[in-house]
Amino acid sequence: MKSFFKEFLRDEPAGTGGARQIFLGAFGKHPGWNDHMDDVGMETESLVAAKTRMYVDGIGRQIGSGAWEKLDAYEQVPFDHVFIWSRAPQLLVGKMWASRDGKGRSHYPMCVCAHTVGISLELALQGVLPCLDQIQAAAVATKSADEVVGVVTHFREGLRSWIGGAGEVQSAVDVATFLSQIGFATTDDGLSKVLAEVRGSQHRARAGQPAEHFRFPASSASPELTLQFWEHFLATQIDAGAPMFLAMPAAQYWVDSIIGEPAPADFFCLRASPRITALSNDSNAEVTSALSADTQSLMESLAVGTPPGGERKSWISRFFR
Repeated sequence: MKSFFKEFLRDEPAGTGGARQIFLGAFGKHPGWNDHMDDVGMETESLVAAKTRMYVDGIGRQIGSGAWEKLDAYEQVPFDHVFIWSRAPQLLVGKMWASRDGKGRSHYPMCVCAHTVGISLELALQGVLPCLDQIQAAAVATKSADEVVGVVTHFREGLRSWIGGAGEVQSAVDVATFLSQIGFATTDDGLSKVLAEVRGSQHRARAGQPAEHFRFPASSASPELTLQFWEHFLATQIDAGAPMFLAMPAAQYWVDSIIGEPAPADFFCLRASPRITALSNDSNAEVTSALSADTQSLMESLAVGTPPGGERKSWISRFFR
């Protein structure tokens, strides 16, 4: 059995030669198949591993045990997520949504996922996510397996054509906008509590060690900015070799992060509301003046450290009264 930690997002696709590449696959449930879909475009080991870990083992275990069915209507959220799985310089960007098979069984979602090599998170979010939205719309609108295969193939070719001429985009995080959008989480030292929670974890980045789970505040207005902010935030705090999974449910105010090698139980969070799993900014972590200063410095660093007007603290200090 291959080692997840050794192999995941460490693919060497044939013909890469340092060039940027995109692979696009789909799996899950769709009315065009009477059971789980035949894999569509699952060309890399990491796409297959993501399906196995998240869908077969993770989601499958929750369904098999009835864990989500035990939650009431206020404790449970539907499948309708955007997710990334990051381990630079490779990345998975995907979407999952509630679906059913040809026999009407609706426990599992349908998933579409892009595996990018040598492409920044910002460029992937800008160029790939809109395509995934269109694939979702097309898949929901048809009951034909052939049409689904054709749609995925069409967008895979389009993405590969696009990346050949796409320039890089600014990697700076629009921290001020994000903090404004999650204003509820910046009160009562919320961001400092998040930083304390992350620093207090084991940052396990070795095979066989339990993964770490965090639930962060999110902006329902901007899933892309949410994913960008927290991916860069975590990258400053954890081992660079640790895979980072982040999943955000549509129109909600939180995003889940799993750092390291996930176990099936780690994916319970996907459908559990904050009534079951609280946000890290609501923790009881002690916030010292030093921690608050570190948090402010980190926010400035994520924004590339040069705020408007030249005053290093003038633009962000309002979030740390």
